[in-house]
Amino acid sequence: MTTAVAIPAVKSSRKVVSRAAERYLSRKQGTAVPRYPSIYIFVNPTSGGNKAAELMKLGMEKMSFQETGLEADVSIFDIREGASGEKPAFMQLRELLDSPQGPVLGDYLRVVVAGGDGTVMWVLQELILHGINTDRVCIGIIPFGTGNDFSRATGWGASAPSDFPGSRLTGFRTWLKRWLSADVKKFDIWKVGVKLQDDGGVIYQLKNGEKVPLTEVDSE
Repeated sequence: MTTAVAIPAVKSSRKVVSRAAERYLSRKQGTAVPRYPSIYIFVNPTSGGNKAAELMKLGMEKMSFQETGLEADVSIFDIREGASGEKPAFMQLRELLDSPQGPVLGDYLRVVVAGGDGTVMWVLQELILHGINTDRVCIGIIPFGTGNDFSRATGWGASAPSDFPGSRLTGFRTWLKRWLSADVKKFDIWKVGVKLQDDGGVIYQLKNGEKVPLTEVDSE
């Protein structure tokens, strides 16, 4: 199984298709094209010592940006809402992908994770549980977690910027532009099973060159 991941672009190598061309082709295919790309942001408010909660304090579930270099409809959700496999936000995302208003011409629906490595895996797990084709989703990251190893590896940095979301959402706008212009790379999704001995056991990790037990905090 694979998914796409947004990688910050130095010079974008993606083929850009104009919205007019999309509308022309969509008419021939009998489908509709959304006016602007849709970005779904899933927030884990407890990540990074509750730093990610700043996004939920905006008090806006949906925003539309219409300015030079930034045209997008942005939806923000608390990933904790709803039971696993029955989360309203993921159901909405699935409906959009299955509808004529979903992404066309091989484009991706953009999903941004506001959290750490554990939250990235949480989002991927919920995508799978909700029957969403991960090949049609591109994952971006706001590194609000503790380790943020995946964010480091994909070029989004070790932590969220200090000016995020920023006065009048200036920092937020900057990151939206980066997500929209990012290159897209395919990543494999692996499932690893761990079986402990009958009398229990400990999973270890290497941290700062030392072997230490893995804790729930580390998997945030």
